[in-house]
Amino acid sequence: MPWFHFHQNNSGGRYRDDHARGIGRNVWVEGRDADDANRRAEGIGLYFDGCDTGQDCSCCGDRWSRAYQFRDEPQGDDLGEMAEGYYAPSEGKPVFLHPVAGDFITLTHDMPHGRDDVLRLVEERTYARDEAFVREWIAKHGVPEPSALPVLAGRS
Repeated sequence: MPWFHFHQNNSGGRYRDDHARGIGRNVWVEGRDADDANRRAEGIGLYFDGCDTGQDCSCCGDRWSRAYQFRDEPQGDDLGEMAEGYYAPSEGKPVFLHPVAGDFITLTHDMPHGRDDVLRLVEERTYARDEAFVREWIAKHGVPEPSALPVLAGRS
């Protein structure tokens, strides 16, 4: 599933971080598409159109911008590219990753956060989440028949 990047604008000359909720200057949200990621971002506590609602400074601009997806562009943003670029974690400025299921992941400057490290961390979290789902499903429904495996894999 693709990831979408939300970068906080320092509207009004200050940032609004809430590390306990996984909100900082750079937030990555996993979603089916840009619309899904935007809905999930709002559920986390990000907001859009802050100038229109009076939450943000009109001369500085909105604090958060929606993720957009154009038909001719690849879906989502390159999570691995984040690890090596301008939006990588730095001292006191963690990066937050919000997968579709499970708790958010906090990347700090003192953790390995190269491209492969970030992708491996997300993959490990995803595997653990999927393994827990399968264990719960088996506990509830018993060992699946082979005909049920496509349904289980699709989480229907």
